[in-house]
Amino acid sequence: MQKITKKSNEHMFITSILQSVVSSQQSANPQPANHDYSLVDFTKVLKIARDNNVSQMLYPVLKKSQNLPDRFIDELKRDYLSTAAKNTLIYREFKRVVNALTEKGIDVMAMKGIALAELTYKDIGLRGMSDVDLLIRKEDIKKANNVFEDMGYFAKDLSSFDGRDNYLTTCDFRSKNPMHPSFHMHWHIVNSSIPAPYASRINMDEIWKDAVRVDIADVSVLSMSPHHFLIHLCEHAMRVTHSAAKLTYFADIAFLVNNPPSPPFTKGGIKGGFEIDWRKVIETSKNYGVDRFAYNILMLCRLNIGLDVPEWVLDRLKPEKRTIGEKLFYFLTARGKGFSGLSYFVHLGMNRGIAKKASFIFRTVFPPAWVLAKRDSYSNADKSAAALYLYRIREILSHLFLFPIQYFKKVSIAFICATLLFNALPSIAGNGAIEKNSAYTTEFGLPEYLVAADDVLEVTIWMGFEAKKYDTAVKPNGFITVTFVEIKASDLTTRQVEAELKKALSAYIKEPRVEVFVKEYRGRTVTLLGAIQSQTRQPSGPGIYPLKGKTILSKLITSAGGFSKDADLENVQITSAEGRIKKINLFHVMFGGEISQDIIIDAGEAIYIPAKTDIEESNVFIFGEVQNPGAYKLKQGLTLVQAIGMAKGYKEEALIDEIRVIRGGLDKPQIVATDVGALFEKGDISKDITLQKNDIIYIPKTKIANWNAFLAKIRPTLEFIILPFVGARAINQVTSGE
Repeated sequence: MQKITKKSNEHMFITSILQSVVSSQQSANPQPANHDYSLVDFTKVLKIARDNNVSQMLYPVLKKSQNLPDRFIDELKRDYLSTAAKNTLIYREFKRVVNALTEKGIDVMAMKGIALAELTYKDIGLRGMSDVDLLIRKEDIKKANNVFEDMGYFAKDLSSFDGRDNYLTTCDFRSKNPMHPSFHMHWHIVNSSIPAPYASRINMDEIWKDAVRVDIADVSVLSMSPHHFLIHLCEHAMRVTHSAAKLTYFADIAFLVNNPPSPPFTKGGIKGGFEIDWRKVIETSKNYGVDRFAYNILMLCRLNIGLDVPEWVLDRLKPEKRTIGEKLFYFLTARGKGFSGLSYFVHLGMNRGIAKKASFIFRTVFPPAWVLAKRDSYSNADKSAAALYLYRIREILSHLFLFPIQYFKKVSIAFICATLLFNALPSIAGNGAIEKNSAYTTEFGLPEYLVAADDVLEVTIWMGFEAKKYDTAVKPNGFITVTFVEIKASDLTTRQVEAELKKALSAYIKEPRVEVFVKEYRGRTVTLLGAIQSQTRQPSGPGIYPLKGKTILSKLITSAGGFSKDADLENVQITSAEGRIKKINLFHVMFGGEISQDIIIDAGEAIYIPAKTDIEESNVFIFGEVQNPGAYKLKQGLTLVQAIGMAKGYKEEALIDEIRVIRGGLDKPQIVATDVGALFEKGDISKDITLQKNDIIYIPKTKIANWNAFLAKIRPTLEFIILPFVGARAINQVTSGE
């Protein structure tokens, strides 16, 4: 099962670079992150990045790296420049269309790609766009349709822009000019080809009221408020045709949260900022019935892009029960095994009861006849409703006929993972915790933070329609005092604290409503020491960090700035609060995809990552046609012959006359030659040379005509070998091609 659940090195490489891309936008001088480039296949990296629509995002960071294949960088550059050129044309036509619509008195709101590219990515080559999404009011449908027709556009899927129910809320306008983008005109933010009952709960008047005015492509236009924008992106990612199967959905959300547009923006003539109001995100997503979407997507963003979502936000969005389909969706998507259509199980689970589920499935398979009539397949024919449904049945049967060939592997993986998942998870009722430490416990199959002394809680007490909020610190004895009651809060989840407060307040208030979340995490901390990067953002680098629940080691290090270039990941040391010491190989976790070896951190632990200077001291490196390639400690006076002897001698096919010592680093290497043939055959020890710190000995099996060209070719391998956290076994695997 490991091969099924493990992400590929290439996928992990891309997500780690995307984290650097998001963080680099906040820096005036972005620097490439420290990554190991020798454990990935860059042909696969390019394909995966393009499939996920993020290849152009990698270029600004990776272009600064000196040890990547030139062809790979050239392809990323091509994607970046192509995106920039295409976006330039899109911006120009966007301005023309928006001006034409506003001249007719139509309010226009920029959505998704066009708004993100300008307002959050802030780099014309980063966010690719295949079309432009605009939102207008439903009453402006006919007027907008006339404007597009006057500009030479035609409706691809609807003869006129209308909206009879929640199936089709968008019209796709195309131009015969190949240089013009298509425009998707929406009257509702939900755009789905399956029934979406929650769409009726979304208050479009509220979205228009909260909209802010921004400048995009030098034209004034509206944009959704930050909390509405975030909710819309989460819902958009959970569309069945999307199913959060591409990293671009997570990148969009990470940029919106981490790189909000610079203020001021105007709302009703009043200037303001663009920061995410998490309380509004929680309240609005619940009111709109999409809180499950927000929870799953934000959790996946944290996993894939390292998005720092406040724990109390996830706690408030988290459903009390997750359906089987929802668990399956998250389980596969979190492991990079998601695919288009998988989120249908989440949508299906939102319909409670067999009757509603059956109706949902039937309406998905057999939508209204007028919807079928507007599809491309039927656009050139005037068919009756009966004929349309007969055609639909034939279409479904054709898909089922091809199903075993196209999707057997995916469905097999889904079935196996689902079987293991449901055997491993606790019962739906959530009876009891299945894992815990001093920082968290597990309820309903999900991790919950355990309140500790010194934490600061925000308590909201509702009395009728009036809410009063109290900030209270947990006392050293674990108790909190709220109004006139005192309860013990330490070692309880926030849900349990709520229950205890309700019980205590019931003696004074009839049916009190209580909400509790952790405002400041102070009580449970860990210490990070050693080779941790200090970045411009704070906090980062070595120091003390609060635990906010279940925390895995790799996530903690990433959120603290990541490990530095000279980190020895093979020898990470963790000391418990009781003084017990254990060592783990974080290299296998971070670069080998061994996720199962990642460990959960407990409060009071100290994590120490040794630095290169701690272990480097004096090393020499031997590889090529030698029995035991690797790094060897440089003893005083160590010679070339002695070093080869330490490596168990050269192989039979070695060309000893061509042995070279590479000295002085890889930027300006000095190639030292010696007559090793005379040294070994005639015993002329005068030909032996004394090695220096970080010398690299290479023993070839064929004659090398141009050593400078050869070094340039194998430089990535050389740099991999001299990394301090790579052991002899890894070197042997690289040099032997295993």
